[in-house]
Amino acid sequence: MRMQSIDLLRGIAIALMVIYHFCFDLSYVGFAQFNFNYDVFWLSFRALIISLFLGLVGISFSVAAVNGFVWRKVAIRLALLVGCAALVSVSSKVLFPASWIYFGILHFIAVASILALFFVRWHWTNLAVGVGCILVGLKIQSPLFDQPAL
Repeated sequence: MRMQSIDLLRGIAIALMVIYHFCFDLSYVGFAQFNFNYDVFWLSFRALIISLFLGLVGISFSVAAVNGFVWRKVAIRLALLVGCAALVSVSSKVLFPASWIYFGILHFIAVASILALFFVRWHWTNLAVGVGCILVGLKIQSPLFDQPAL
């Protein structure tokens, strides 16, 4: 069952992502100068896009869980995610060897989709534990957590 409000938000998220990456490309080829790593606007814009995508992934997963999973569709979706994530890694390695994307948003969504299958039955407990993890993460910081393998 399609939900128009979720589809509308997905469309908005995609449009915002296209705008972000278009501006990134303009900056990369020298047609514009945007500071994507330090400018508050671009950092906030990126956070908005990521939050929309990840929030919608979670909502869509919850809706699918309530309606009952069609395991064939779950497997196809996961295969597409993994394939697209691999394509992002390979193409970014070719274009940006020093700063390639080895674990990006698509990689995260693929891993989270697998993990979510194990946690979906705990409903509100997941929210409480998730908020707790975020709060602990804001207080406990260490260079150890900045290692690429983590």
